[in-house]
Amino acid sequence: MFRALYSCKKNISLFHLNNELLLLGPGAEINFLVDLIGLLDIPKLSSEELKKKIKNNVVETNDLKLMEHENQTFLFHQCRFVPPAELIRALNPFLDKKLNDIDFIPIPSNNVFLIILPKEKVKFFNDIIKVLDRPGKTKNENQNTKNDTIEDITSTSGIKFGEKSIVLIHAVYVPSAELIRALNPFQDKILNDVDLVPIPSNNSFMIISPKEKVKFFKDIIKILDSPGITKSEYEKASESNSAEITSTYDLAFEENSIRLIHTVYVSCNEIIRTLASENKINNKDKFCPLPTTNGILIIAQKENLNNYLILIKKIDIPSVSK
Repeated sequence: MFRALYSCKKNISLFHLNNELLLLGPGAEINFLVDLIGLLDIPKLSSEELKKKIKNNVVETNDLKLMEHENQTFLFHQCRFVPPAELIRALNPFLDKKLNDIDFIPIPSNNVFLIILPKEKVKFFNDIIKVLDRPGKTKNENQNTKNDTIEDITSTSGIKFGEKSIVLIHAVYVPSAELIRALNPFQDKILNDVDLVPIPSNNSFMIISPKEKVKFFKDIIKILDSPGITKSEYEKASESNSAEITSTYDLAFEENSIRLIHTVYVSCNEIIRTLASENKINNKDKFCPLPTTNGILIIAQKENLNNYLILIKKIDIPSVSK
C-alpha cells in the first residue's frame, strides 16, 4: 500500500506509523490520495466467496476501476484467481521497453495491483487482465461441458497486439509448465518469434504468436493436453481385442511426423532412458516426456514411428508377480 502511495505522491509529505497515515500538502493532492486509498484499501476476497461464485457461474468480468489525475491514468484490479505478481509477469511481454511508460505496483495483502499508464493503453490492459484473471478448467468440467480450453482471444475478444495473435491455453490434464517444456523441440522453427507465458495459479499459459502459427499451437496442445491410460482401461481394451490399445495421436510437422504415446506400466522417463541406452533413438528424432500423463511426444521421420511404437510396447509391460 505505502509503495503505491509513494509512487503517486508529488507535492505531499507522507508519514506512516503502523496502519495510520499523516498527509501534508495541497488540498487537491491530498483529496486525490484519499480517493486512491479508498480504492486500494479493500478486503481480500476469500476462497469461499470465489468458490461460490464459480459454482453459481457468476464470475464477474466488469471493467477495472479507473482514476485520472494530472495527465496520469491509474488502473486498479483486485485479482481473484491469479496473484498480482504472477499477472504482472504475464503482462511483461506487452510492455514497450523503450518507452518505459507503465508502472505496475502490486499490493499482495489484498491481491490488488495498481497500474500507472498512458490513457491510450487503458483499454488494452483492461481487456487483457480480465481475460487472464479467470479460474482454471477442471477435468470434470471439461468432460461434462466439452468446453474449448484453447481460446484465440484476438478473435474472440478483439484484443490485438501489433500483428501477433494472443492465444490463451487453460490446461486440464497436464501442468502448463510441463506443456511449455514439451514445446521446446520446436524452438528453432516455431518458437523463434513466439512468447510462451506461464500462469501457474490457474494452470494456463499465454501464447503470443504470428497469426500463421496459431493453428499449429491449437493442434499440438489438443494432442499434448490429453488424459493418459489407466491400467484398468488398458486391460479392458485388451479383453475386447482392441486393434490399437496404446493411445496414439498424430500430427504432421514439415518432413517429420509427431506422435504422442501414452504408456501404462513403465514410466515415460524410464522408457526414454532405456531406448537411449540401447541406441534405439535416431539422432535426428526427438523424444519429450510428459510425466503427469505418462506420455511420450515423439518427433520423427514417419518411417521410424512404427518402429518406436513396437519397441515401446515391448518395454511397457507389467512386471512379473512373484
